[in-house]
Amino acid sequence: MLYLIVIMMGGLVGLLLKGKISNLFLFKFKKAWIIVLAFATQLTVKIMESNGLMDAAKYSLLIQGIVYSLLFLGFWFNRKQLGILVIGAGSFLNAVVIMANGGKMPVSFEALKKADILHTMEAMAAGLDGKHSMLDSHTNLKFLADIISLPEYLGYLMPVVSIGDLVIALGVFLLAAGLIIGNNTPERFGQNKNGGFINEKVD
Repeated sequence: MLYLIVIMMGGLVGLLLKGKISNLFLFKFKKAWIIVLAFATQLTVKIMESNGLMDAAKYSLLIQGIVYSLLFLGFWFNRKQLGILVIGAGSFLNAVVIMANGGKMPVSFEALKKADILHTMEAMAAGLDGKHSMLDSHTNLKFLADIISLPEYLGYLMPVVSIGDLVIALGVFLLAAGLIIGNNTPERFGQNKNGGFINEKVD
């Protein structure tokens, strides 16, 4: 819900700044297959884990290393987009704390309690969750972990987040607004006084 809301807000801001929905069709995400592959890897692991074909918890560090390497590679090819840069920065913050804690994102007990989702704690405490672990005295970089509980209207499906998640949300907002405005395309950027695009190319 958080990302959906920021997409809508970004799109609205773009329209208020005299952008056009049609500008969305000018955007071309370079090497999009790399990002798709990253999410496909996560989905495959989740499916295999749910069917008892893989113990993802044992390979968290390797799996997250592969996924984030693919994500950063995809972001690199699209680094001229401001929104992508900010999304990449947020993802980097998440990657740092995850890799520093064995490939799992630490989650605060207090945040889980505040969000009223303590039922998810058992798997984490037992080390059975392939992506998350309980934050404790041995956790590294605690301030980058999932320690922020969101209000109910923002936290649907994502009730507890990290600083990195919030930075990613900002990047999604900027990307959505930029796409509508039309100055966030790889081919050209900016607008002239008549509202059209200037012809300066972006490599």
